[in-house]
Amino acid sequence: MPYFISEIQAANVSRSLNLNESAPNIRTFSASNKYNVFLSHKHDEVNLVKQIKTILESLHYKVYVDWEDATMPTRTNGETANRLKGKIRSLDKFIFLASNGAINSKWCNWEIGYGDAYKLGIDKFAIFPVSNQLGWLGVEYLSLYPRIEYVSDHGDYNFGNPYFGTYWVVYPNGNKQTLKEWLSK
Repeated sequence: MPYFISEIQAANVSRSLNLNESAPNIRTFSASNKYNVFLSHKHDEVNLVKQIKTILESLHYKVYVDWEDATMPTRTNGETANRLKGKIRSLDKFIFLASNGAINSKWCNWEIGYGDAYKLGIDKFAIFPVSNQLGWLGVEYLSLYPRIEYVSDHGDYNFGNPYFGTYWVVYPNGNKQTLKEWLSK
């Protein structure tokens, strides 16, 4: 049975990372300091997006969030779609923050389709399911994709933080690797 991080756990892990003594080092990215990960998300879930972004950036990858991009149009339009397409194509990885709200977003579903076409076949696409008090509702087609799961433990991949577990990318065929390994491919 898959175990998805809950909104509460995401907040706790993010808070722990931000309070950790090594927090200044969390945002030390590649030498070029360019974005590596496109994070597809629902716009009104700002706190959740920031929390998941902190978790991903703790692995030393810079996460692109479109509402932080000053070059994006202020009102959503065709130019927004063109710029998003360019970002999805140019960044190393595509992660869909699969909250129950995002699953119902027409923009997120459009981004998933585009990301699937450009990233899935080359092992650069995953969903990051996040449950809320209702659990994770999901939809059938998301089972086609690798998913990020959370296992609470104190193993080698817990980022040196006792409140962290291991994040795994689990493929539909059952194979898995740590999120850190997947991001580095």
